[in-house]
Amino acid sequence: ALSDCHAMCADAHSALAIVTVPYGVQKEVEETIFQVMAGACAVLQEAGCALVGGHTAEGAELSLGFAVNGVAREGLVLQKGGMRSGDKVIITKSVGTGALFAAHMRGLIDGPAVMNALREMKKSNQAAARILRDTGAATCCTDITGFGVVGHLLEMLKASDDNDKFNKHFLLEHRYFGAEIDLDALPIMDGAVDALSQGVTSSLQSSNLTARRGIIGATDDSAGQNAIRAHKAYPLLFDPQTAGGLLATVPADKIADTLRQLQQLGFEAACVLGTVMQVPSAVERIKVVVSEDASQNAAVAVTKRRTKGIKRRGGVTAVVSAFIWPENRGLHEPKRAGGAGAGRQLLLGLLLGLATAYLWRAVGDSFSSPARE
Repeated sequence: ALSDCHAMCADAHSALAIVTVPYGVQKEVEETIFQVMAGACAVLQEAGCALVGGHTAEGAELSLGFAVNGVAREGLVLQKGGMRSGDKVIITKSVGTGALFAAHMRGLIDGPAVMNALREMKKSNQAAARILRDTGAATCCTDITGFGVVGHLLEMLKASDDNDKFNKHFLLEHRYFGAEIDLDALPIMDGAVDALSQGVTSSLQSSNLTARRGIIGATDDSAGQNAIRAHKAYPLLFDPQTAGGLLATVPADKIADTLRQLQQLGFEAACVLGTVMQVPSAVERIKVVVSEDASQNAAVAVTKRRTKGIKRRGGVTAVVSAFIWPENRGLHEPKRAGGAGAGRQLLLGLLLGLATAYLWRAVGDSFSSPARE
């Protein structure tokens, strides 16, 4: 709630709280409320915000929420819309909290990675927002939360269409705002890629993936798009963030000074993520790119996965096995580990090989045998 105010360059003024505490003995319930509110008041006070009231209730589990009122200076309010072509898209914090904490709940991530993430999350966006406000650098801004980088960037692009009144009323062909973002530039929290490599994502990841329709060429089966989708950071474009950083657009001539001030204030991950441009489609707006070397490496990895089970095999049997039963690809390659599963696969491979050899022999005999009267 505080971050929503900060993203608009507004100063938080007052807050209302709603607290749900688990059922229990009255003394324990009161102690829980006291501890929760003491911590909340400390954070609100640090932001210059006063807690003026709220509501408490009992429920199945502990929850806490706030409605925060903010005050903004006239003419200095930042909104989601307002970007201009050529502006640079910047991000102020690393991403990955969704996947990281989903893996932590399963005991798959070590403590240092979690502690680093918590330190990053505790950085208030207030200081970063003040830099954007005082320098007058940003043209639009929002904070990254549950929709992830792509979801919130699409919101900004669509909102900027509405603000482009000249284009909307005076040009015959409507233009839409889009952005080119560099996947290699995305700052990532330690441990987030490890979580993804273990198949762990946030419970909100699947719903966030619907935003892929906003990515140019997302459904193409070209080598370039396959390489991008295979990139280790690609799923983190849709990763929902808790206490995420700011996503803002800054004119190119002000970007160096803006990033310098952000990094001096402790936002070491602050960087340029991409560039605003014009696109012809109101749907596909975001072009995702990777560096040439990374793209080539990813393309090679995709190609290897697709051709696994065909390379380094001799004879027709291996090829037939690979295409008839894709799950048996690699069957004819040496196994590092045995077991019942490996034995069954070997037996199936031998049987299929014998059947294939028999068929080829039968076909050959039918061509070589004399025609019957």
